[in-house]
Amino acid sequence: MNASLPVWIALSVFVTIALLVFAIAAIFFGQDATARRMKEAQKKGLDPRGQTSLSQDNRLASWSKLLSPIDRRVGPKDKEVRSTARKQLIKAGFYNPSAVEIYFALRVLLALLLPFLGLVLVKIAAPSLTANVVLLIVIGGTVFGYFLPFLLVHNQIENRQQAVRDGLPDALDLLLICIDAGSSLASGFKRVGEEMESVHSVVAEQMTLISFELQAGVGRSEALRNFAERVDIDEVHSLTTLLIQSEQLGTSLARAMRVYAAEMRSNRMLDAEERGNKLPVKLALPLVLFILPSLMLTIMTPLIIRIFRVLLQT
Repeated sequence: MNASLPVWIALSVFVTIALLVFAIAAIFFGQDATARRMKEAQKKGLDPRGQTSLSQDNRLASWSKLLSPIDRRVGPKDKEVRSTARKQLIKAGFYNPSAVEIYFALRVLLALLLPFLGLVLVKIAAPSLTANVVLLIVIGGTVFGYFLPFLLVHNQIENRQQAVRDGLPDALDLLLICIDAGSSLASGFKRVGEEMESVHSVVAEQMTLISFELQAGVGRSEALRNFAERVDIDEVHSLTTLLIQSEQLGTSLARAMRVYAAEMRSNRMLDAEERGNKLPVKLALPLVLFILPSLMLTIMTPLIIRIFRVLLQT
């Protein structure tokens, strides 16, 4: 029984970590079904405010029932803090109102669980621990667990913003084709969302959301401003300002979009060239640390063997 106790402890720790990893992955990286739900809603002709909308995500609703009591007890009560977190989660693609409760509850849970799991693992590997090591594990695990959801959300925001930068010129070209063919701006957004789902899913999602808002009776200017707030990059802010001013001044919307799409495509090419120019500098460090020592060892090994043989013979 004593011999099997570490095995049971290790098995319990493994199961706990696995469940935490799957839970975090399901919450923060399970957003691929968003585009599928929106497309199904369009095919079925359902109202965008119905049960298939983004605000009725059953997966997050079930997590909310489990984690909302934790958020009510230990989560921040400041409305400004929660509003800021809500905006960040929307930028990351989490539109469900329950996402805020889950976010703060996860930060508290990870801050409490990760130090315990770290102590158990280190205790199994090294049974004799000093007080300083225990204190370091507890502080490090608490800080890392508390900021881990924040880092995941921030990384998700950056990935989505870059995806919008990459796909927006193509979306504007398709939107221009729809407008030149006689479609309205609302139907153009809807068609672009359908056509770009398999190529640029984030841009397609945003186009479909704009279409849903316009169908729900939201003004065109307000829907465009909401789009700019959801993405929060300079390119989209400039685009929405251009479209709103073109509508207010009565200028040609297609001409303004054509010029801006060409400018965005040029900026995308410049950005790609900049990344390519930075690549040799980024490769220098792994080249020196990993590839060069291995190459030198391969080249010098025969010479070292011959030197040792000569020295041993003498």
